[in-house]
Amino acid sequence: MKLRSKFRQRLQLWWLSATVCAVGGALSLGLWHTLEAHRASMTLERLEQQALQLSSALEQKMDAYGELVYGMAVLGKSPDSLSSPLLPQLNAQRYPGVEFLSLVRRMPSAVAGYEMADVWPTRSTDVWMGENAQNLEALTQLWARLPESLEPSMSEPFAVLGGDASPQRVVIGMPMWPASARSAAVHQGDILAMGLRADQLLEHFMARGGLEQGLVSIQDQGSASHRSATSRTPRLPIYVSDGWAQLPASAPKVQHELLVWGRIWSLEFAPQPQVLSALESAYPMIVGIGGLGATLVLAALVAVLSHQRLRAQFQTRVKHNLLRQQSDRLKALLHQSAIGVAEIEPGTGRYLSVNSRFSDVVGYDPKTLEMMDLYQILHPEERPEFQRLEGALAAGRLAHFTVTQRMVRADGSEVWTEVWVSPVVDNTGQSMGRQIVLLLDVTERQILQAQLHAREAYSSEMLRYMPVGLVVVGPSGNIEFVNHQFEVMTGWSQCDMADETTLWRLLCVDAMQHAALLQRLNAGRCEVVPTGVNMPAAEYLLRSKDGKELPIEVSGRFLGGRILLSFVDLSQRKAAEEEIRWLGFYDTVTQLPNRRLLLERLAEAVARCQRPGGGKGALLLLDIDNFKSLNETLGHQHGDALLRLVATRLSNCIAGQYTLARQGGDEFAVVLEDLPSEPLEAGRRAEQVGCAVLEALRTPFYLGAQDFHVTVSMGAVVFSGKSDTVEELLKRADLALYQAKSAGRDTLQFFDPSMQKAVSARVEMEKDMRLALERHEFDLYFQPQVQKDKVIGAEALLRWKHPVKGFISPSVFVPAAEESGLILPLGEWVLYAACRQLAQWAKDPQMAGLTMSVNVSPRQFYQPSFVEQVQQALRVTGAPPRMLELELTEGMLLADVEDTIRKMVQLKAMGVIFSLDDFGTGYSSLSYLKRLPLDKLKIDQSFVYEVLSSANDATIARSIIALGNSLGLQVIAEGVETEAQREFLASSGCHYWQGFLFSQPKPIAEFETWTRAYGAARTERSHA
Repeated sequence: MKLRSKFRQRLQLWWLSATVCAVGGALSLGLWHTLEAHRASMTLERLEQQALQLSSALEQKMDAYGELVYGMAVLGKSPDSLSSPLLPQLNAQRYPGVEFLSLVRRMPSAVAGYEMADVWPTRSTDVWMGENAQNLEALTQLWARLPESLEPSMSEPFAVLGGDASPQRVVIGMPMWPASARSAAVHQGDILAMGLRADQLLEHFMARGGLEQGLVSIQDQGSASHRSATSRTPRLPIYVSDGWAQLPASAPKVQHELLVWGRIWSLEFAPQPQVLSALESAYPMIVGIGGLGATLVLAALVAVLSHQRLRAQFQTRVKHNLLRQQSDRLKALLHQSAIGVAEIEPGTGRYLSVNSRFSDVVGYDPKTLEMMDLYQILHPEERPEFQRLEGALAAGRLAHFTVTQRMVRADGSEVWTEVWVSPVVDNTGQSMGRQIVLLLDVTERQILQAQLHAREAYSSEMLRYMPVGLVVVGPSGNIEFVNHQFEVMTGWSQCDMADETTLWRLLCVDAMQHAALLQRLNAGRCEVVPTGVNMPAAEYLLRSKDGKELPIEVSGRFLGGRILLSFVDLSQRKAAEEEIRWLGFYDTVTQLPNRRLLLERLAEAVARCQRPGGGKGALLLLDIDNFKSLNETLGHQHGDALLRLVATRLSNCIAGQYTLARQGGDEFAVVLEDLPSEPLEAGRRAEQVGCAVLEALRTPFYLGAQDFHVTVSMGAVVFSGKSDTVEELLKRADLALYQAKSAGRDTLQFFDPSMQKAVSARVEMEKDMRLALERHEFDLYFQPQVQKDKVIGAEALLRWKHPVKGFISPSVFVPAAEESGLILPLGEWVLYAACRQLAQWAKDPQMAGLTMSVNVSPRQFYQPSFVEQVQQALRVTGAPPRMLELELTEGMLLADVEDTIRKMVQLKAMGVIFSLDDFGTGYSSLSYLKRLPLDKLKIDQSFVYEVLSSANDATIARSIIALGNSLGLQVIAEGVETEAQREFLASSGCHYWQGFLFSQPKPIAEFETWTRAYGAARTERSHA
């Protein structure tokens, strides 16, 4: 591409020079040819001029000779009369070529009838005498022709004896007439003849410059009377120039004919080489060479100019691009300007051009505006003023003007605009017959100004009734303004205060405060006035008119010599701050210190214990047992009332000696200080306080016309301040509280380091379980469920094989998963794994009839998306829903029965079956039980284990079996380990069993192998 561009530039540079060379060469050659033709033409023209001059001179001379002969013959003069005065004049200078005058007499005795009797020669002409003259045929013919002629006649050329061989002589003759006769009738018969030598005559002319640069050939073509188109008279040469014979055949020639006294002479002229000068001859060549030279010079000049032109074009193109960019930029700025711009004609207001913003403001498109004028969009009420200003502008009284007026848009709406009009002038300041109009939409500004005026009026009224006291001090210290709030706040009116000094004297509590405030105000005034900084707000205790002292915030703003003082009553804010502070450290329900204040006081107690002789301290955490159930049963209002009663009783027990706080919810805390330094003594004192609290709270509370028995669980920790932190103490006390609840509630437990180990172990287990989920360390084991002699299903049991610790019991990691929330992803994994296995069993005829029961955690079941989760698992894996059995525990029925029933009904509609696990160990209500869409009841293994040795367990087992059968539910017993247990259960009506009697939980491969083997063995026994 770059090579093509360079070639194009070279072509643009040299093609014009080459064209100039070609055209110049062609023009030079053409000019040379033209000049050569012109030279030839000029040669012929000059030859023609010389030929014409020679022909005219010859013709005139011959006419003169004939007239001479004619005159002498007409006059009838005899030769005698010619001898003396005339003959001397017939010399060679005046009559060149004339050789004689002769009187020819008619002689009958002569041969030709005539004889030249007398000859008067002008020079030696002996050749004309005697027979030489008489024997010439040309003369004979002339003599014969003359008697009848009335004018001179000339003979054909002839030669004489003794002369040149070529015919060079002619004779002009005229009959002689007497003086008294002028007709042939009186002709005397004599002839007057004049002999001429043509070559001498021509040489005479040549000598006088008649034909300087040419050659001539004169021939006689015969008599004019005998000439016809068909006759071919032989030409007789009269005169031929030297060198005529050497002329080429292609030489240019000029011909003339002369009628000379009855004879026709043909004159043929040819140029000599020197007819033109050397310069004229060389002129075409000089011009041609000069033209070629000029062409080369012009080509070089054109090349230089082309190069300069290319540079100029490039520079012009660059400038043009820059100009175009600037023009485009100006156009873009014009059309994208936020100000409307238009050109109008002065006087008429017709639009010449408008930009986009102008069109947008007035609401007309540019084409429509070009057919309108400015006055059409002006509001009718605004036109006179605009016309007046434009008239002043046209008269030169104004250089430009700006006016704010309304305009009517295309849709009829009005818009406020600020219009700036100025004439467009050139560099000399002369008007160019146009006006520029700048248009700015100021509708919003007008609206804002109107609003501002209204607000000023409103502000003036509002200022007077602002909730802040305002006082304006004038430049001289006088009080200019006092608003209503200041009068209400302080009781002092403007008439009570003459000046600023009186103002502060009345407001200040004492003279010292008065002086300090004035000093600060004056210092602020000196600093503020030059810098413009306001007087910062400061709080002062001022006195009202009734003597009441008020906390008031005073600030000032300096306004051009005046001071605007603002007074804000801080009484309510002070009270609110105090209340906020109290709310930040105290509980609103019990009025006891809250957790924040507890932490502060506990930190202070720890710090005091660290001091020498500081003793020990203790922290007691109390939690009301089963408060949540009571709160939900009676309502939060009764729950708060109970908390207040507990707080009151605790306060009475503490009796102000120690810090009592509500940590949150139903938890209280007691910080004991100044305990004995001996750990045992300190623990004993803490236990005494704790036991006293427990005993005091065992007394019933009377609430809502009822007595309520409340117990608390309490955790205690003793601290000495060494390496003890507030967070660690709270954690230890919380662990002790947890231990108290685990110990049966309504008791006091001290912190034991083993608790910390248990917590650490639980945290470590939670961490391991998270990694186990990521590493797929969990697996499903399956324990068969048997009906008589066949396997009807299996229970999927979760197992965890730790890579280091080996198998971990579900009784250890399942509760930890429940507490940490990991039971949700773990339960989801179990659900999907079980559904995938069911989908595989569905493809195996021997396993397709087995159901699979999956334990569902309460936390998992109560998820809002649990139903969708099960539905998605079934859809993704392709498992048959009728073979999936979800095991629920009795504890779920106590939380939200209605939600449990709703979810079970939805899943039941899909085909999922339900069983109630560990039945008999919880608090199931029979009313709830009959509403649940259950399919199976499972007898807990704790009853089955001692069913043969414990009458109570046997009774409970029979009752559960009877209840399940009465409700139409399938009853299955867990934990069947002996044949005796199975026979007891079968005799009691339970024919579905699960336990070690049949098989332990097995991995999937072993389970399937056992199931097939169990079925085959039962079949063989039945056949046997």
